[in-house]
Formats: sequence, C-alpha cells, structure tokens
Amino acid sequence: MEIIRLLLADGRVPVDARDDSGHTALWLACEPGRSENFRVLLEEGGADPTIADDRGEALMDMAERKGPKTIVAMLKVRWD
Repeated sequence: MEIIRLLLADGRVPVDARDDSGHTALWLACEPGRSENFRVLLEEGGADPTIADDRGEALMDMAERKGPKTIVAMLKVRWD
C-alpha cells in the first residue's frame, strides 16, 4: 500500500499506464485481497475506471465476473 502511495506521490508513473494486455494497475487490483489497493488507486490516485482492456472488456464487467463485491460496489458508486 505504501509503495502505491509513494509512486502516486512521485508522479513519474502514470496511474493509468497499461501493460501488454491493456490492463492498468486498477485492473490488477481487482484480484481478491486487493480491495484497499483498488480504493487507493481509484479514490486517491484518480485512476480511470472506464479504461477497457485490449479486447474491449470493461473493468466493471471483469470486476462483476471475477472481483470481490467490495470492488464492484466502489465502481458502482462512480456511476450512481
């Protein structure tokens, strides 16, 4: 968690940088057990939850299929 905050504060690493599959750090934080990382990236880092991956899959769709309910709830707050 502290490493994420340090990287965000440094500013040299874009919060929405993408890997070879088009996934951002926010995508990777959808894994079970990473809800707090997801919250920090979304709320403190301003990560964009609307970025789709290279296949066109939306983050919300992937989170509903794979992620914990807490992450889906955080995403839904953004659209309500």
